[in-house]
Amino acid sequence: MDEVPTAFWKHLCDVLHSVGLSEVKKVSGNFGEVAQFIDENVASYVCAIEAGKEKGYLLYTRSGRKKLVDRQKLRMLWMQENACGGKMFDVLQSLLSQHQFRTLQIKKYNDGQWNTTIVRNLFEYWSKYSEKLKGLHLALRGWCEGGIDQLKEFVLQRTSIKTKNVSAIHEVIKVCSKKECTFIAKYTICSFIKRSCFYKFEEGEGGEQRKFYIFFECANEEERRTGQSSLAASHNGQNDLGLMRTTNHLRVFFE
Repeated sequence: MDEVPTAFWKHLCDVLHSVGLSEVKKVSGNFGEVAQFIDENVASYVCAIEAGKEKGYLLYTRSGRKKLVDRQKLRMLWMQENACGGKMFDVLQSLLSQHQFRTLQIKKYNDGQWNTTIVRNLFEYWSKYSEKLKGLHLALRGWCEGGIDQLKEFVLQRTSIKTKNVSAIHEVIKVCSKKECTFIAKYTICSFIKRSCFYKFEEGEGGEQRKFYIFFECANEEERRTGQSSLAASHNGQNDLGLMRTTNHLRVFFE
């Protein structure tokens, strides 16, 4: 394993959950050493915005140290869905323009209607400034139905298909080729209990063409309680867009 480039281990440790890091650092060799260093220095950025003023700090999980973030890229920006309304999207646009983070995760903890249009706003922003979102991962977690409905509304509105019903989604969100799946897999490291295949939505022509990829958890509620996330999305994953609306984990990768 020591023959594998250190850069690979660093990236793998960067995306592992803290529980996974605790186990991996027990491994001997370069992998264990890298995991131990990252585990001891892992940090979370905590931010609160009130009346237009931002208060944020880095929380070091192991040592309790904290410091202001300055000129560095965060792995993830995590937001609760009900906190994404009002002027919060203006703040988010500023962060997106600065490429401050690699993944934007939006989570809704309880069932019911979404209180904001954050997903719709984000895709509208992408349609105008796709370059600013290039390489960004969007993750919807928890009760995703409202956010996924906003995604569907967006893609259907952008097409020339006359019938804008749910079944029309299959005509605009298409399954990726095996070659495309190989490309996307290089930039996406997350696992599922029951994986989907990769889908894509694209629009524009020539130099104006832009696209994003979609993949998600296909396991039902019972399977989520008893299963273990171990499978990455792939060309061989399930091809059933109908499962997207009931998922608790959906990912979008902006190319």
